[in-house]
Amino acid sequence: MSFLKMLAVLIVLFIIYIAYHHAADRQALAAADQFCNAVEIGSVATNLAERAKASGASMGSGSNASLQRFVFPGPKYNGISCDVDVADGKVVSRKVDRMKD
Repeated sequence: MSFLKMLAVLIVLFIIYIAYHHAADRQALAAADQFCNAVEIGSVATNLAERAKASGASMGSGSNASLQRFVFPGPKYNGISCDVDVADGKVVSRKVDRMKD
């Protein structure tokens, strides 16, 4: 009987881990999507970093003058990014993308 109880506990823990992983991924995707959709094409890109930080994002690696990448942390080492392309100080495009380590 002891083996079955341990197996049941392990199965329950695995289900909890999968549920957490799924919920954290959905939350990061929703936050990135909400932030990215609020960035208007043609708008000035000067305050995007402050707005992203207020939304729970951090500046991602690969950011430069023409690309601003904001990373919304997801489960474990995964995250969702909002990549904003900038030209002449204005937003020209934006997209939400999954990041994997």
